[in-house]
Amino acid sequence: MSPETRIQSTGCGEERMSLGVAYRMLWSDIPLPPPPLSPSRGPGKASTTGATPPLPSCESEAHNLSRFLFGPRQTTVLPVCHARETPFRHSLARRRLPRKKHKPQVPPVRVSPPTDRSLPSPSFTRNDEDKRAVMEDECGSTLLPPPAADPDKAPIEDTLEVTALGVLGPDVFTNARPVRLPAGARGIFGGAVIAMSLASAQKTVPDELVAHSCHCYFLLPGAGAVPLLFHVERVRDGRSFATRTVQARQRGRCVFTMTVSFVRAASAGKTHVRHAAPMPADAGPPPPDDWADEPAYRAQTRPYVVTAPVEARLVDDHDARPDQRAVYQWFRCRGTISAQGGRDAHRNALAYVSDAYLIGGVGHVHPEKPRLGMVVSLDHSIYFHSDRIAADDWIFTETLSPWADEDRGFVLRRIFHRDGTLLATCVQEGVVRLARDGSQHGAKL
Repeated sequence: MSPETRIQSTGCGEERMSLGVAYRMLWSDIPLPPPPLSPSRGPGKASTTGATPPLPSCESEAHNLSRFLFGPRQTTVLPVCHARETPFRHSLARRRLPRKKHKPQVPPVRVSPPTDRSLPSPSFTRNDEDKRAVMEDECGSTLLPPPAADPDKAPIEDTLEVTALGVLGPDVFTNARPVRLPAGARGIFGGAVIAMSLASAQKTVPDELVAHSCHCYFLLPGAGAVPLLFHVERVRDGRSFATRTVQARQRGRCVFTMTVSFVRAASAGKTHVRHAAPMPADAGPPPPDDWADEPAYRAQTRPYVVTAPVEARLVDDHDARPDQRAVYQWFRCRGTISAQGGRDAHRNALAYVSDAYLIGGVGHVHPEKPRLGMVVSLDHSIYFHSDRIAADDWIFTETLSPWADEDRGFVLRRIFHRDGTLLATCVQEGVVRLARDGSQHGAKL
């Protein structure tokens, strides 16, 4: 199957096809010769007029893609290509073509990414009048226009949806909808990146495999105005276990990495060791279903929290030493997670919740409640213990901070079903610095 046929079979249309050609040219760094035919003439007819064909939209797409993939410090010189008439052949990527002296029909286009990193990320467009145009107002920080919200799915499913980008290569995904940038934060919410990375890895394993552990590192703050690319590597596929690594990239830089392990469901033996930590006795009952509709709650809550895909309620804490004091919270995803999403959707939602109000617990366990000036996650690990995860029902979290010193803090969170079943355990370390000027920076939530 030719590359052109393969691209069209994905249902992406000619816009995705030209994007794929531009991507391969940028990635392989091989200059392609200009098209031998004029766009106004069909196959077998030579161009006799010598007129220069108009610049196609591939130029602006290559410009935007260069900004996104390689950042502002690299410059690539590309000839303008016609995606319909000059399909890319994979053999070009394996060998370097001999240099031929020929008079180009179309002058080369110098793609120089701008040095202003504050510009929004390229969401590819076909506006030839402005080569830097991006669909900022149309689709925000997404590579493709966001799909309409599915009324049969919970809001958390739409928030964490990822789209496969087969035109860019195998096992490459991107966020289908913009990722929220919390107010006052240095980067996007880490729980969203964790959950979307897990969702991307789930798409590369059979349905009978479920995630049982994730180990993550936050390398750079994720920009809210830049789309995310999730590159999944199939490290190992065994009889009972499978391993995947996921890199989340923005503008060619890795901002997040995850190693996730999958296990085949019901692969345990008939006899095995079994024990679990109990749910705290003073957890109390879950909140009523209509508690968020109370006027007092809406009056003291930020607008986003009222409409967020996850509800959260802090339980009255108790007096204890900081290293023994626990923060109790109830979480619930709004709406009902669809049967189509299944257990993977519930796991993704739990991964999203696992990072909510987590590293901030370092300051909350202190009786004097110190003002934190910088709160940034460094790493995050999740261990899934049970398949009884129901993220659209109330789940209880117990957060402790056994240690904090040297501008770093360590937190541990246990997540329980409302009936007391231990669902997951999370651990995280982060940078925790006290505020000096009365301001707060870097808090993700």
